[in-house]
Amino acid sequence: MPFAQPTAEILEDVAARLREYADRSDPGVETVLCLVECAAHAARATSRGQSACEADLLEALAAARAAVGCAKFAVAEARPTARPSAAR
Repeated sequence: MPFAQPTAEILEDVAARLREYADRSDPGVETVLCLVECAAHAARATSRGQSACEADLLEALAAARAAVGCAKFAVAEARPTARPSAAR
């Protein structure tokens, strides 16, 4: 495909749209954003082959860690809250 956009550029566009339009207070949405950012950094780093930029790899790792943290909040938020036991 002669006019194909590089993967990193596509992912960066998706991340920019998520930052602009998504509800970042939702931990599920924030998880997705962090994962897209991670993929964009990884794509940028690996597109250089053997000369992968260490800074891009470290950014990918940081975004992956952030995604894990956001996912933990998303899971905790999705769990039903425990009902107080009935008074005796």
